[in-house]
Order: sequence, then C-alpha cells, then structure tokens
Amino acid sequence: MKEGVPVTISKKSMKWIPWLLVLPVVIIRGFTTLYPILMTVRNSFFDIKILSGINEFCGIQNYLKIFSDPKVLTSINVINLKAEDIYS
Repeated sequence: MKEGVPVTISKKSMKWIPWLLVLPVVIIRGFTTLYPILMTVRNSFFDIKILSGINEFCGIQNYLKIFSDPKVLTSINVINLKAEDIYS
C-alpha cells in the first residue's frame, strides 16, 4: 500500500456489515427462544419425577390424560366462547 493514498471501501463490500452486527442478537434470541420450546415439547413425552430423578418415556399418554379431563375440556370451551365474543 502506498503512503498518502486514502483507502476506500466500496458500498458493495459494506453490505454484509449490518448483517454481521445483527447476527449475534439473532443467534442469542434464537437460542433463548427455540431451545426452551423444543425442550418443553420433548419433556411433554416423558413422565418426569424430579425428586426421584426418574424420567420415563410415556409417549402421548400425557396428552391423552389432559384432553380426557373434564375440567380441561370445560376450560377450552370457555376460552372458545370468549374468543367468539371478542372476534365476532
């Protein structure tokens, strides 16, 4: 490089800098959002007993138990009725 000659950076080479600056936020936000969601879905298929340290795979048994509970079904109906009132 010659002394006294200014270095110029083209606009084309500057295109990637905003993406580079945003990338850490996207990675951190993605990790802190997606990881808990994926672990929650994964854990929903296990019968987890925290105090005894037992994690048994139970498949969709947890979902069958929840959606066969009359209290849960009543709650879902109430939420649907409220949503109909709000959006109609």
